[in-house]
Amino acid sequence: RSASRLPKGSGLGTSSIRGAAASAALARARGIELDRDELVRRTSELEQRMGTAGGWQDQAGGITAGAKHLATEPGLVQSPREEPLAIDERFWRERVLVHSTGMQRLARNILQGVVWRWLGGGLRIGRIVAQLHANAERLRNGLLEGRPEAIAEELAEYWRLKREIDPGAPPPAIEAMVAPIVADLSARSLPGAGGGGFLLLVAKDADASRRIRESFTRRPPHPGGRFHEVTVASRGLRVEIKP
Repeated sequence: RSASRLPKGSGLGTSSIRGAAASAALARARGIELDRDELVRRTSELEQRMGTAGGWQDQAGGITAGAKHLATEPGLVQSPREEPLAIDERFWRERVLVHSTGMQRLARNILQGVVWRWLGGGLRIGRIVAQLHANAERLRNGLLEGRPEAIAEELAEYWRLKREIDPGAPPPAIEAMVAPIVADLSARSLPGAGGGGFLLLVAKDADASRRIRESFTRRPPHPGGRFHEVTVASRGLRVEIKP
């Protein structure tokens, strides 16, 4: 038996992260220590067997500490290369907000639709995917240069590209939530496949962040929504055996 307090349908990669945690715990119970690449591979296989159609990025990002840039080469065997990145703590604390929408977002159907559009989309979809790759590289370079503002710049571009490849990514109910605060935002996105779960918001400055909190507190956009504390993990996955 296993239990978790992680929210279902959050868009935060929790199914893959929980799958990695369960796989690591079961391996430890059998006296086996899995390295990162093997744990990523096993979790990917678990996702496929469960029918969620996930890739490697959620567990690879979730089981190791901190912000990072991950990349792999083409091929069936995926072994992500990891490059640690530093994010200015003040920027994260003052301007980044994570708010649950109160709406579950299940990835399976969304991902299948995106894959079908990729397979039949021709040159246009290919160009969007190439732009998404370039978007990630620009964010990496911005953080390496010590420019946390790159988070807002590239998140805004990422959200634009995401909506191009999946026009249904922002449901009307989510857009209605954001409408009252859009003047205070530098960028916004729905993490994961989109469609609900959590809103990732980057305020224009600390005062704008305060106004957003006050607006959502005064008029909650959804009865099940609330703000969550945001931190960058200082430690990765740990398996503890307790008597």
